[in-house]
Amino acid sequence: MALTVHSLEDVFTLADFIGDGLGDFAEIVVHDARDLESSIVYIRNGHLSGRKVGDGATDAALKLIQEGDTAQNGYVVGVAAKSAQGRVFKSSTLFVHDEAGNLIGLLCVNFDVSAIETLIGMLSKFIPGYSSGTVDTEPRGLEETLQGDPDETVRRMVRSVLAGYPMPPASFSSMQKHEAILKMYNEGVFLMKGAVSIVAEECGMSVATVYRYLEKVRVENE
Repeated sequence: MALTVHSLEDVFTLADFIGDGLGDFAEIVVHDARDLESSIVYIRNGHLSGRKVGDGATDAALKLIQEGDTAQNGYVVGVAAKSAQGRVFKSSTLFVHDEAGNLIGLLCVNFDVSAIETLIGMLSKFIPGYSSGTVDTEPRGLEETLQGDPDETVRRMVRSVLAGYPMPPASFSSMQKHEAILKMYNEGVFLMKGAVSIVAEECGMSVATVYRYLEKVRVENE
């Protein structure tokens, strides 16, 4: 079950509690789900990912919000994440709802496992039979990049979709264009303001064309 609060600021004390408990190896972030382009309203140890208050939502956050099951599935744990600088994290997200049941925020705990992996790698060399292991990937297959530029997040998500095709988007058939826009929609790309223009640029389509396919996808998903 998701956390229910009167206002998003009520989560800050819980975030402080978690931050004090986990220490310097955990980044604690509160996102405002009503302003995804500058969603970070609270952050501790932001130096771990290089993010700050005012930065935008991540790719994984957009997908989770787009899926729309935040009330039933109150949290997600064990997501493999990385920062723009290549630091490795294990990320968990708690959905925050208001008293009317609306999603208003996300409380994220990103535990830096880079140092742990380095230590395990050293132990595996010096202790016979010691297994180094890896960071587990969350069962839903989510992966997350912890960076705060909303335009860069959209571009990366769009390019990830396009990378699944053997030809450039300029050679897409109408069916492939529809399929690509549908995949981007399901990933939550279009939750970001300005996403249509970025999609048009990356796909070599006009803004009007993207809107046309997007409207068809939205109607199909109503």
